[in-house]
Amino acid sequence: MIGLGRSITSILETSQVDYARDTIRIQFERGNRHPVANFVTTTDNGQLIRVQIAPVLRNRPDSQEVQVALGYVLLIENITRLLEQESRRDAALGDLTKGSRSSMGTLRAAVEMLADNPDMDAADRERFVGVLASEVTRMSQRLDNTLTLLADTLRQHWLLDDMLAADVIEAAGRRVQERLKLPVDVNATTAEPLWIRADSFSLVSAMAYLASKIAEAGDVRSFALKLGSDEKFVQSDEHEATLLRNVFLPFAQKVNQRLAECGFTLCSGDIMAGNPAWCWSEDEWKGLFFDWIYKPEPSALLNASIFFDVRPLYGDFSLVTPLREMLAKWAPNAETFLRLMATNALAAEPPIGFTGDVVMEKDGKE
Repeated sequence: MIGLGRSITSILETSQVDYARDTIRIQFERGNRHPVANFVTTTDNGQLIRVQIAPVLRNRPDSQEVQVALGYVLLIENITRLLEQESRRDAALGDLTKGSRSSMGTLRAAVEMLADNPDMDAADRERFVGVLASEVTRMSQRLDNTLTLLADTLRQHWLLDDMLAADVIEAAGRRVQERLKLPVDVNATTAEPLWIRADSFSLVSAMAYLASKIAEAGDVRSFALKLGSDEKFVQSDEHEATLLRNVFLPFAQKVNQRLAECGFTLCSGDIMAGNPAWCWSEDEWKGLFFDWIYKPEPSALLNASIFFDVRPLYGDFSLVTPLREMLAKWAPNAETFLRLMATNALAAEPPIGFTGDVVMEKDGKE
């Protein structure tokens, strides 16, 4: 039995102790006679430890029905190796997903070419069939390598905690209110108690961090946390992508307007960051790029001619790298797309006069 004072400050931060006591208090208020708080943290030497704190209870002298905590029992487990295995598994599954997505794109393109060209000559058909066979072999090898790599880690399971989702939402609400000094409306009422399995401290910290970023990005005066359910699954009131769009779109629209005030005319076709039609996540942009390449309709060709020239101007330039790498890999093999893009380019007459000079516009400020 260890008191929550100087005896454990070398292991746990004050915020973690406060979180644990807060969690235990909430469980007390809900009538839980055996409250406990669990979370994962790190030591000064980089070791990951799993912490469980439970109170030692005794009835108050003046009321046998009311219990108070005399102290706390602290259980610590080193889980560094387990997390390393989890990280290796995540990396391997990420590589598998990335490689499989690329192979699926190539397979889809080859199949569409074969389907769209039934009269293709034998040599070209054999080449596309060879592409299919090669990609299937790569996918099979990738799966075998992944299973070999994860033979041990797949036997390990991350030990998460079963807890009431309402407790997590209320703890997150208090954390956001304390950190941002903003009112937080918490609605944790559901028809039936909702249980989740998670690392509660990390989940509450992540929610508080997201709230702080939202507050930085816009004029936020209050927050509302609502707990809802769909059958057995807990979900947020809005999807994360929609929430982020609600944060970034007003900012983008302000940037567009400020540029207009500086002399950069607003796009007549509304191809601007402030248009909700062009505010997407990385995966959504990849999906659009894929469709524009392998389904080259007139509108797709127009969008490709605009957006495929994507270039970073400010901020984290690496955010654009996956899109440019995807274009470099997929576009060169999309013969139909390239042919139609070339046809469009040749149809546009260059502004060259009879003498070879550039013809200038006669009307307008430009």
